[in-house]
Amino acid sequence: MDEFFINTLIYSNNREGIYLKMNKSLECFLNDSSVWFNVCLKEDVFIRSRSSRLHNEIILDCSSNKNIVLTHIKTLCESTAISKNLESTFKYLIIYNADNLTKDNQIILKAIVEKYHVYTRFILTTTKYSLINYRLISLFYVHKLQYKESNNTRIKQEIYKMFENSDDLSKFRNIIYTLLINNIDHSEILEMFWCYFSKKTKCQHSLIHFIADCDKSLLIGERSIYHYDYLYLKVKVLFQNVEHKMN
Repeated sequence: MDEFFINTLIYSNNREGIYLKMNKSLECFLNDSSVWFNVCLKEDVFIRSRSSRLHNEIILDCSSNKNIVLTHIKTLCESTAISKNLESTFKYLIIYNADNLTKDNQIILKAIVEKYHVYTRFILTTTKYSLINYRLISLFYVHKLQYKESNNTRIKQEIYKMFENSDDLSKFRNIIYTLLINNIDHSEILEMFWCYFSKKTKCQHSLIHFIADCDKSLLIGERSIYHYDYLYLKVKVLFQNVEHKMN
């Protein structure tokens, strides 16, 4: 678990891949007594849980979106603070499917993370990154489970060819959808955008400014395709203005 020395948010569109990743990372903690079991928090609220001396895991689902779940998380953190008070180590708390918490409950979780971070390392997972509140994200290192590099390279090569033929917004939108469907991270999309269009204009400072604005909007927005559309239109206007000046 040395890779998770700070609070980390793991996201991927492959939920099974997340579980496999965490199981591999937790191998050093697990023993015969580390088994999954149901915890009844309330008459109609259950969560799946597993623990060891150095970690706790809980799996949230759509029925876990209740304040009592946050109370349970707070209790786990408080018990960790007491048990670790005389030690220099910390305990891991892994919360799967954090996107099942409402925005309000995510803000409460943010307060819990801020209060108990000294004795607890928080690891959140999600398959729906856009549903995670940006204020909560600000406390975490974001780690995206990547596809194999060979597959990424092939996709990028195909995308560059598509850029060559993108002369209108609808074609560009199809490119972006291709990237999103292939689980390409927004930072990689913007990097590809920069690598391609920076070679076609001398106004690179403006291009950097547009991409930075888009990056910020993508982190706090929910309909990413509209932010990419806006970026494309701004760059297209930039190119038209440069051509107009040259003529």
